[in-house]
Amino acid sequence: MLRTWRRSKGCKIPEDDARRFIRNAIAYYIFFEPRKGVVAHSAVSKLLAQDDMVNEWVGFVCSEVWPSACQTVPAMQKWPGSEEPEHSGVALNDPAGRGVWSILREDPQRARRFAEAMRMLQQRPGHDAKYLFSMLNWNEETTPGLLVDMGGSKGSIAMALLRNYPGLKCCVQDLPEVIQGTIKNADAYLLRMTLHDWSDKYAIQMLRQLVPALKHGAKVFVNEVVMPDVNALPFYHNQFLRGYDLSMKQQCNSKERNVEEWVELFARAEPRFQLNKVAIEPGSILSVVEFIWTSKGAEAV
Repeated sequence: MLRTWRRSKGCKIPEDDARRFIRNAIAYYIFFEPRKGVVAHSAVSKLLAQDDMVNEWVGFVCSEVWPSACQTVPAMQKWPGSEEPEHSGVALNDPAGRGVWSILREDPQRARRFAEAMRMLQQRPGHDAKYLFSMLNWNEETTPGLLVDMGGSKGSIAMALLRNYPGLKCCVQDLPEVIQGTIKNADAYLLRMTLHDWSDKYAIQMLRQLVPALKHGAKVFVNEVVMPDVNALPFYHNQFLRGYDLSMKQQCNSKERNVEEWVELFARAEPRFQLNKVAIEPGSILSVVEFIWTSKGAEAV
């Protein structure tokens, strides 16, 4: 549908301002001007107008991410070295001083927008579950009997795993406090994009709460970002992951981790976690870091 500049009066802004803002958007492929003074939808602007999930993503970035990003350094200055989730740019940006998890518990509208934004993020090609399948590399003999998806939200990854591995049984457990009641004696536990939400202090607590549920030989699969060495990746990919890492800092006062940091995290939680393998798939944003639990001291399985 075509719109002219004169419609700006309905938005209660001067026509000149509307023209300047819209033409700036056109420079980024949002709208186009088929003839002078007439504006039409581009594919991008139509998607923004019609796709609720995309709209929520844009709202989340503009209303939540950017304002809190501006407060990240002040938060670091106010709470130097803190590992508390409430000591973040989000908290300084919130009138009540709440961290992201308190906000999501107490504000259903913002929680819904956050959930939709995360669903949008998960649909990036680099998050495709096919990469997880490839990195797990299970066959009939190595597919676990029972897998517990820790922090699996509504179970989309668990359902994808079940479709790909018919002999597998899955159970989804979500929310941090649920980990205290984790299903015992499962063959495998999956932590996908969960531990990066927490600083080392709380990630270690979560892993320690998992320990009583583990049987000898149980595997823990961490499906998360593994930060690369400097200059190890193409510029854009490296830039994206570094931004991801800082976003976790500003939102949750948490972090993305490299291989050495993942190994150290599990060792600090309990030395009986033994690194088994690290799988990195070209095209995937996430990697798989696999640990095996041994109940026989620190001996390798």
